[in-house]
Amino acid sequence: MFENLSLKGFTWPREPVLYLTLLVAVLNVVIQALSGDVTWITAVESVIGLVLGFVARSQVAPMSNVVALKG
Repeated sequence: MFENLSLKGFTWPREPVLYLTLLVAVLNVVIQALSGDVTWITAVESVIGLVLGFVARSQVAPMSNVVALKG
């Protein structure tokens, strides 16, 4: 899946639902940190992982689509 990962021409995805999903996930982590369910260090690591995953996923097309485009 990551064979076609390239951040050279990075553009933010245009699907608003992706931003809403990321926002909800980040808010969930913050709420858990505020309530004491997780430590702040764990919360920061989680948020960084969520954002990096969001960026990577928006740049990677499933391989079936890549093969179809090349073929």
